[in-house]
Amino acid sequence: MAWRASRDPEIQHLWRDRVRRYESSCLTARAFCAREGFGTESLRRWRRWLQVNPPQLPALVEVRVATAAPTPARRDCMVVELARGRCFTLEPDFNADAVARLVAVLERA
Repeated sequence: MAWRASRDPEIQHLWRDRVRRYESSCLTARAFCAREGFGTESLRRWRRWLQVNPPQLPALVEVRVATAAPTPARRDCMVVELARGRCFTLEPDFNADAVARLVAVLERA
């Protein structure tokens, strides 16, 4: 039966840590594995597998807004609030074409 890496994220994390510690240990694979209590073949296979399977970043990341939307510094300014909580302040002499392009870019992102 062919060797397969575990799909368990905790096992993968364990082996990532072991491989990282081995690579920074200045020990031979045999000496490191003897000290840590696992086989050199396991280290070799996991090391190879981890090289071609880098850790995946989470698909979703929690974001918290630390402050409320900015308020205009002057009474003649205007705050534009977009979908998804984006906002910006416009001065009285704003360029309408530039603002329209900015809004289009922000709404696509």
